[in-house]
Amino acid sequence: MARPKYYPVELTEYEIGLILKYVLAISPLLKRRLKNPKPGTYDPELLRASMSLAEITDVIGWLAGEANHTRSRNLEFDLNGLCESLECVESDIKHGHL
Repeated sequence: MARPKYYPVELTEYEIGLILKYVLAISPLLKRRLKNPKPGTYDPELLRASMSLAEITDVIGWLAGEANHTRSRNLEFDLNGLCESLECVESDIKHGHL
């Protein structure tokens, strides 16, 4: 089986916290990569974690489901915003931009 390719995903500390809290089926390997991110490339507020395309897609699905079921408008807004950001990364990967 071929090893997955990992892509840099830049996130804030808060966004990493959302993923760790709301993605219930997160793999131990991804959890470890999210807990030990590297500094971002361009923005000091951002942290860079490596994720495969499959992991990005799974995280988007989990976060979207949580956004649909939360009673908090603020949390729904934050989760949907993170989904949109990850969908942009997902699209860039699929179109060969990353």
